[in-house]
Amino acid sequence: MTIREFIQTCGVYITGTKGKESIKATNSGAVPMNVYIGFVRDQRDRVIAEAKAMATEGVETKPVEKIEGLEEIKRVSNEWARYHHEYNRRFEAEDYRALAKPETTVEELKNKYPRAAAYLKAQSWTYSDNVGKYGAGKAALERIIAGEDHEQVLAEMETEWSEDTQDRMWD
Repeated sequence: MTIREFIQTCGVYITGTKGKESIKATNSGAVPMNVYIGFVRDQRDRVIAEAKAMATEGVETKPVEKIEGLEEIKRVSNEWARYHHEYNRRFEAEDYRALAKPETTVEELKNKYPRAAAYLKAQSWTYSDNVGKYGAGKAALERIIAGEDHEQVLAEMETEWSEDTQDRMWD
């Protein structure tokens, strides 16, 4: 597998500043984990250089960008996190000056972009330590990226998780 094929298969993209780049992937499960880790470990600089070259050529490697509103929800979520952090910092320092809240709420954006909200919910399930929940979330995430109906995908994800918990109740 060439580096370019690896980047496209795994949906590799680069984050961070020059010298501190991080390799991220939207679909690292597309190849065996040892292959993914090997590419990232052994050819890190070449993967970064090729991903950047592909980005300048306009070759799409990050299919998650197709989900409308996803970046906006993440941005507003970060704004609220910064707001709460600063609010708590000021409270502890007994600094009672007014602090402007972000104009938009995350809930408003999730209502405006339900597919992006579904993506984020499925993604949160992939962080679970429970194998069944992780598997249901991972499958749902891939289906949402592929463009399937997000409402049906979430319903099936929750059903799969419910059935898995019922099956393992007495384990």
